[in-house]
Formats: sequence, structure tokens, C-alpha cells
Amino acid sequence: MPEGDTIHRLARRLTPVLLGQPIARLWVRDRTEVPAHTGAPIVAIEAVGKHLLVGIGDRHVLHTHLGMPGRVFVVPGPVTPTWDTGAIVATATASVVWRSSRTARVSRRDDPGFLAALRRVGPDLLAAHVDLDDIVRRTYAASERDRPVAVALLDQSIAAGVGNVFRSELMFASRYTPDTTVHALAPEALRTLWALAQTMLQRGVADGHRDTVHVVDPRRGRALRRQDRLWTYAREHLGCRLCGTPIVRITIGRPARSLYICPRCQAPVRISATADVRG
Repeated sequence: MPEGDTIHRLARRLTPVLLGQPIARLWVRDRTEVPAHTGAPIVAIEAVGKHLLVGIGDRHVLHTHLGMPGRVFVVPGPVTPTWDTGAIVATATASVVWRSSRTARVSRRDDPGFLAALRRVGPDLLAAHVDLDDIVRRTYAASERDRPVAVALLDQSIAAGVGNVFRSELMFASRYTPDTTVHALAPEALRTLWALAQTMLQRGVADGHRDTVHVVDPRRGRALRRQDRLWTYAREHLGCRLCGTPIVRITIGRPARSLYICPRCQAPVRISATADVRG
């Protein structure tokens, strides 16, 4: 699952390429060529959680979601669609190509299906103003008592932005075990967790790369190579940066997703009393 910082960085990258340009060609997977929008201006490039929206004129939007394997490429000149092409937006000078994207469709801005998809997205952790207390309430409300925190972090209806990389990093930084449940944590602990998620995502957008070690321990982060500043993600069998214990990869959730942990540092959490704030 791509992280929210990836989509926001992508929106920034595409803005100077597309914004204000008239469309020379629009190709979308479910409709192939869409000549009706030729000449229409591109009026907005917007990230909403993990959805990327390209505004077309006054009434339409290209709605895309990369899913797990999706990628976006900027290519000079025209492009021929291939079997995995989701969409192509071409201007006079460049083509932006979505490949293997989960969603790629042109919708009216008032289309009920499009609006419903966006309503299912929780508050964006990379928005200018984020109500963390509201996200805490949403976390309790969306979670049964045995729901692991590691599963709730990926629930984009609670808050949008955290993907599999940051999930492992947040669980390690907070020293939570895979079986730590949402309702084992007091509201203050959940708020701290979501605040750290917000900080990690914001840092990823600002720096253009993920440096979760530096967010928690700046001195340790500066001592590492730029491309190697994660605590646990994809570091299976490598030594924990704090204690040296080999990092372990497990799977959790439905569908099962990888979670990287240090079995020594992520000791069982102390259960703290919490008011039932569900509903």
C-alpha cells in the first residue's frame, strides 16, 4: 500500500507538468480514447489521502488510486498504451502515464460514486489542519475490542496516509507488539501515535525521502546513509538499531500484510485504563 507522503509528493511533481495545460490527449483504461476533453484545461492536481485527482475543466476529474503495484511516469512526447496502462494525460510537451493503477476513471465532480469513494477516506494526515482528537475518536469507533493497532493504522477510513512502511516504523517507535489492541491504549497514547504518524509523513514530503530514524533520534539518523534511515521496515534478519536483535517479519491482518518488528524492543505494552469513547 503506498504511503500518503508518496501521493502528496507525486501531486507536487505533476503540478508543474500539468497544471494550466490544455489536454492534447486523454486515454483511460475503461474508455480508451476520451476525445471529448481534448483542449480542456487541467485546473487542479490534488492528493486526497491516497487518491490522486486531476481536475479537468469545470466539471470533470480524473480519479486515480495506485493501489499496491501502481506507478506514475512522466514521458516526453506521445505514448502508446500497453496492457498495464491505467491512464494517459498528454499535453503538448509531455505524457503522464499511470501503470497498474487500481483506479483510473474520469468522473463528473458531482458523480455519486466518485463522491462516495472520497467520503470513505478519513482525515488526511498531511492536510494543513488535522484534528488528532477526532482521529482518536474515529479509531475507537471503528475498532472492535480485539482489533490490533497495527491493523487500525492501515484503515484509511480512520485517517488517510499510513501505509505498510510507516506502520512498521510507528509500531517500533512506539514499542507496541503486533497483538497490542486499540482498546488497550488510553486516548493519550493513541493521540501520540497518530501525532507521530503525522510527523513522519510530513517529514517524508518535506525531505523527499523517508527518514523515520531521524524523526525519533536525530543524532542516530544523521549517522546513517540517506537511503537507510528506517527502523525496521524491510530489514528482516538485520540487527535492530537499538539492541542488535535480528528484525523479524510477520504477517498480520486480512489480507495479510508484512510487519517488521524487533522481538526484544517491542515488549508487551502496559495496559492502561481507558474510557469507552466509542460511538
